[in-house]
Amino acid sequence: WNDWAATSSAPVAFIVEYPIRSITWELDDGGNGHGYELVVVPEGVTWHEASDMALQMGGHLATLTSYEEHNFVFERLANDATLYIDGFWGPLFGAYQDETADDYSEPDGGWRWVTGEPWDWTNWLPGQPDNGDGIESVGQFVIQPPNGDLLGHWNDWAATSSAPVAFIVEYTPPCIGNVNDDFEINISDLLTVIAFWGSDDPIADVNNDGTIDVGDLLLVIANWGPCP
Repeated sequence: WNDWAATSSAPVAFIVEYPIRSITWELDDGGNGHGYELVVVPEGVTWHEASDMALQMGGHLATLTSYEEHNFVFERLANDATLYIDGFWGPLFGAYQDETADDYSEPDGGWRWVTGEPWDWTNWLPGQPDNGDGIESVGQFVIQPPNGDLLGHWNDWAATSSAPVAFIVEYTPPCIGNVNDDFEINISDLLTVIAFWGSDDPIADVNNDGTIDVGDLLLVIANWGPCP
């Protein structure tokens, strides 16, 4: 270290420390066992950049598929006015609009979660989504106008905009035996293992030992039911 003149503008760098904000919705509390983390990017981040970063961190942009999950995450990670740009635009999460979907229409058709989970619960701000300027296709938290209330409502946002300064990552425990990636271990997974019996196809190699056999079958049966 060195002591320096506080009024000097000669230094060309400084270091900022940000607290890590992470939580787990514990099974004992009625949760899903998933972890959630708020990531702050002071210089701004687009939705696609946030999605890529979430994957690199071993998770995905948070999918808030129920009232209970949404409130748990919002109250603990997104209920902070400093995360909302211009007093309005807030953290990004894992909702996007699929323009190739059969139910796609503007402004409220074709919405999906990045994980493929069912899109059957939403918390849009009244009047949203509205596809503002014809370019809004991803989800973010937004402050309730005109009083600036933080109520956890959603807004559709431009995926290419780097104005947001935060996003929320969700970490999902491994769903062992869910070879078909449909969030449930069931007869479909069992039949897939049987179909690849004796081969080394990685799709059905549940225990990753290089051969589809009784070991994989037993893991599917042992983990039967919805993914955690």
